[in-house]
Amino acid sequence: MADHVHEFDELSQQLAKHAQQLTAHAPKGKAANAIDICAYWKIAKPFVELVIKLLGKLPFKWAKDIVTGLQALDEAMSTFCPA
Repeated sequence: MADHVHEFDELSQQLAKHAQQLTAHAPKGKAANAIDICAYWKIAKPFVELVIKLLGKLPFKWAKDIVTGLQALDEAMSTFCPA
């Protein structure tokens, strides 16, 4: 159990770091109107993957439902914007 708590804490810290990066790279002004979705997805993908891992650790149905939705988003965007 302590391993899961430690892993959850590590994932939470990584999530906070990626959230800051996401905010820092968000387009502003005119650039927000001409957004390159694939470039933004490249920045957001690690954030989404961490959220999937983090919520996957929770034993709640709502968390599993969100994970399912985020996995579908990840698959769709990765197909649309291959690396």
